[in-house]
Amino acid sequence: MSIKDERKRASKPARNGASKKTPTQQNAPSSVVLESTIHDPRVRIVIDFMKTNLRRKISLTDLAREVNLSAAHVSRLFSIETGIPPSEYLIRLRMEK
Repeated sequence: MSIKDERKRASKPARNGASKKTPTQQNAPSSVVLESTIHDPRVRIVIDFMKTNLRRKISLTDLAREVNLSAAHVSRLFSIETGIPPSEYLIRLRMEK
């Protein structure tokens, strides 16, 4: 088999019906993360802010201001606690509503 043939085989999609979702998408629950699993009070404050302001356009900077942290730090903390980024959590909250 030539290198060209190997490239063609590698670029073809799998025909076994396997899902193309990433592992995090496959394991992600369809609803928002259970709040009982969240231990960091700063993340709880951010979630409460999101719930209070669902109809508003909320930026990561707005969330960071609520807990007096940088946007990057809030994003990192939130992702660690919930397993998803703040923007995804907000979308899920809105969809549930």
